[in-house]
Amino acid sequence: MRALTFFVLISIFCVHAFDELTTISRDVLIAARTISLGTFEPAEEFDGIQQQDAYIQQFKDILEKGLKSSGYQIVSVQDSGSQPDLLISGKFLVMENGDAKKRVNIGYGAGKSGCKVYFKAVIPQSGKVVLELTDRKSSLKGDHVDELATNVAEVGHDIVEFFIELKRENRNASAKAFTCSEIENKKIAYCMLYVEQKRVTANILHAELQKLFIRKKIPIERIDFKIETTFRDIYTNEFEGSMINQLPEEVLNDLKSKNIDYLMLMYNVSDQRPSARVRKVIRVGGVSQDVMGEANRYSNIFCNLGLFNISLNAPVLVADLWADSEQCGDNVVGCMVRMIYKSVSEMNGKKLVPCLRRQK
Repeated sequence: MRALTFFVLISIFCVHAFDELTTISRDVLIAARTISLGTFEPAEEFDGIQQQDAYIQQFKDILEKGLKSSGYQIVSVQDSGSQPDLLISGKFLVMENGDAKKRVNIGYGAGKSGCKVYFKAVIPQSGKVVLELTDRKSSLKGDHVDELATNVAEVGHDIVEFFIELKRENRNASAKAFTCSEIENKKIAYCMLYVEQKRVTANILHAELQKLFIRKKIPIERIDFKIETTFRDIYTNEFEGSMINQLPEEVLNDLKSKNIDYLMLMYNVSDQRPSARVRKVIRVGGVSQDVMGEANRYSNIFCNLGLFNISLNAPVLVADLWADSEQCGDNVVGCMVRMIYKSVSEMNGKKLVPCLRRQK
């Protein structure tokens, strides 16, 4: 099962449990700046709700968006003028959607779904292989009709997170340790950027985050609506899918005019939210009843987060957050909100201490 992943640039690291992992040249992987997405061959045996090409494209889209958001430049393999540092490709070994009714009503592995991928990275100029891995994700109890789509997404995010950690090692060489004292008694605002297709998800996250801040009496407010609207337009046209390392000058000046010291920025919100659910058979007083499973329950949510020092126009902390239904159950939104809150934190001994504290 895929574990809930929460990692922060400075303080928290994840260990990936791939089925197989061979890192032949770690230095090459860490130093890479440009990547091309090659071909991912289809599985020889396939069982899915959609066409297999749709799942493969879903996987490649996750890789492209995730790698871009972590600072890699994605170049086309068709562009003869490009000389990428790495070419990634692979093959789907297993693509099984299984049987949702069996997973729900029988369990114990009956009807399980699964996706298994062989993945490699090569230096295109020499053809030298620098990374090979095999990863598999399965669902034993998921009640999505298209559970395979969830498994494909999980494998994609696993690989993206591996590359993010490699990139993080490169940044950490000169990274300054973040401490809560930096933002003590400072004026902090927050903002959530999203494309129109993710408006519903972003608004739900924002509403729940606002409730948390009010409940905990946290002195942080949403940025001015005019500034947020301007920033969202710029984000849609220039930054969507990429990592934000600097705030646009227009937005920066507006924040300074409001005397904002730090901005907690959430962006690149993505999600998977299948609406099709199977019927669950339950027994009440010895009588069997069909109950439709919950619709529109999130199966996973991802977003980038940065805490920006306004005077420096630079992030002092970066986090890449992922929550899924395997560990969060029905409350994926709640998991993501808690992760956003905990991401602005530091280690006090072995205890994670949130920097955002209630007003005295």
